[in-house]
Amino acid sequence: MRELQTRAHGQHCLSLDSGYWYNQNVKTADELTALFRTRGLRVTPQRHALFRLLQGADSHPTVQGLCLEARAEMPTISLRTVYQTIHDLEGLGEVALVDLGTGSVRVDPDVEHPHHHFICTSCGKVRGVVIDLERLGVPAVSQGFTVTSVQVRSAYWSIDEKQPIAS
Repeated sequence: MRELQTRAHGQHCLSLDSGYWYNQNVKTADELTALFRTRGLRVTPQRHALFRLLQGADSHPTVQGLCLEARAEMPTISLRTVYQTIHDLEGLGEVALVDLGTGSVRVDPDVEHPHHHFICTSCGKVRGVVIDLERLGVPAVSQGFTVTSVQVRSAYWSIDEKQPIAS
């Protein structure tokens, strides 16, 4: 990891070597279609379009953003259809809805691998990133509690290095 000074107000942001950025391993549109069918859920052209959009989504899109993308292909798709599909996927454990403090809930299509998030303070872009937390230690017994599992929820705010910064 290295720290960079940006041109905007002398702020610092973390730049991770390419090995730290998380490459998602999400199910394909065809795999999600098969899953829906085996669970008795209808697969409409609208749902299949959403499956395709999620397959390539490394940006953790909002539901509204997915709807806008889908409307480029299917102008009549409703926001309700998008929400219902996302909630069905969440119920099947195929996506997670995450609140990263950006004002909108994000759809995280990677539920297979633990990861954190970088959020651009300039454009709002979100990317998954793996952070090594092995040094984070919690005592097995602490203040009368027995720790059975630990969940760290965090988001890292930075400026996207590829995003132009206004002077």
